[in-house]
Amino acid sequence: MNSIEHIRYNHLVHQQGGLLHLFDLGQIKLIGSIASCLPSQDFSLLYPFSFADLHLADHPQLAEQFSSLQQSEQCRVLDAATELVKDGQAKAMVAVSYQYGMVCLLGMGKQEMTLIQRSKEYLASPLLSAMVDARYEPDLHQALQRATKALQQDERESWDCTICTTSCSEEFFIEHVLSFPLHAEFTLSWGPAKDRYGRLLPTYLCEATGHSPR
Repeated sequence: MNSIEHIRYNHLVHQQGGLLHLFDLGQIKLIGSIASCLPSQDFSLLYPFSFADLHLADHPQLAEQFSSLQQSEQCRVLDAATELVKDGQAKAMVAVSYQYGMVCLLGMGKQEMTLIQRSKEYLASPLLSAMVDARYEPDLHQALQRATKALQQDERESWDCTICTTSCSEEFFIEHVLSFPLHAEFTLSWGPAKDRYGRLLPTYLCEATGHSPR
C-alpha cells in the first residue's frame, strides 16, 4: 500500500469508536486468528469486504454479523483483531509530564519498535498539530512537544518528562490500538517501579473508570 492509500485508509478506517459493542473479545480473537493465518498478499483495500464469505463459513452466525457491518467497520475489526492476536503482551507508550501534571497516550502495540514508530508518527502528525492549539491548550501542547523531543533524542527520563511503556488491558487495546489516541480516556495504575528520580512509573493502563488522567 503506497503512502497516499495508507493515509486515506487510516483516515477512513482508523477512527475513534468502539468495537466491543460489535463483537465480544473472544469473537474478535477468533477473527484475528483466522485473518493472521492468511497470506499477506490476500489483503487489499477491497479484501475485507469478502472476508466473511471466504473465511467464516464454519462460523455462520459470526459471518452474518461481520457482513452486516459497514465497510469501514469491517476493515477496522480485521485490522484491530489482527493486532490483538500478535505475539506479545498488549502495551501502551505514554508520556508522563511532571511539569504540566498530565499523562499523554502516544501509541499502542505489542513490540517496542512498533510502539516507538507509532508514537513518533502520532507526534509528527499534521492532524495533531491542527487539533492541539498552543494558544488554547498551552500545557498539552508543551507536554506533547517535550515528548516529541524526548523520543527524538531517545531521552526517556528527565526531570520534567518520562516516556515509558506499560501493559494495558486487552479491552482498551482492541478499542484504541489503531485509533488516534488524543482523546482516549484511560486510568493508570502506578508503581512499585520508579524512574531514576524516584518517581513512581505507570504499570497498567485500562479504560477510564472516572476522571481521565490526561
